Amino acid sequence: MDAADRLRAAQRLLARWGAASAVEASVVVEAGERMLDFFAQHYAGATVTTEQSVTWRNADNQLMEARIDLLLETPAGYVLMDHKSYPGKDPVGHIKDKYIGQMQGYAEATESITGRPVVETLIHMPALGKVFRIS
Repeated sequence: MDAADRLRAAQRLLARWGAASAVEASVVVEAGERMLDFFAQHYAGATVTTEQSVTWRNADNQLMEARIDLLLETPAGYVLMDHKSYPGKDPVGHIKDKYIGQMQGYAEATESITGRPVVETLIHMPALGKVFRIS
């Protein structure tokens, strides 16, 4: 996709979510490019799946449903990534307080469904331009 197509796609995305007045499309494009650069640097050749719906039963036999933002399939196993919009001053504390359990559930689901290990779990905070490894 060329630069003009990426910008139009970002504009459509922002309009669909009612966020066009909150952030410029060029900022969304830039965040996406940074994320792709991160993948190329750390997970070259990985297969990328986005918005993966999963349904599984946990250890307590509870039926769980979720949508994993991003799965990277590597030779060693899966890398999970979830996007969060937290713009605050303590992202590490925020992740610990809010997302560890969610990501553990996603890892459990992925391993249960695929039979392959989750080798890394990441939180992407595009507003901060950072990716945090939580496992």
